[in-house]
Amino acid sequence: MSDILWGIFAELKCSRLLYADTLLFFLAMALSIYAWTLFIVAYMKLDGAPRGRVLWTGRNMLAYFCDALVVNGFTGVLLKPITLEKLQKLFADLPKISGR
Repeated sequence: MSDILWGIFAELKCSRLLYADTLLFFLAMALSIYAWTLFIVAYMKLDGAPRGRVLWTGRNMLAYFCDALVVNGFTGVLLKPITLEKLQKLFADLPKISGR
C-alpha cells in the first residue's frame, strides 16, 4: 500500500506527502518487528529470561524507531527530507545498466 501511495505522491510531485508516507512505512516496519517478537514468544512457548529478553528487545526496538521518527522531523536521524528534484538528480547520476 505504501509503495502505491509513494508512486502517486511522486507523480504529483508532492515531497511532503512522500516524506509522510516514508515515515508511515518505517513505523509499519517497527510494528512488524514488535509483532514478530510476540509471535516468537508464543510459538516457542518461551518463559523466564529468554521470554523477557525477546520481549525487551521487541519493545525497545519499537520505542527506538518511534522516538527516532519523532526526532527525525527536526534533525533527520533516520532519513532527511529531500525534494523530488534532488532525488531525480541522484538517480540521473547513477551509471546506466547495459545489456538491453
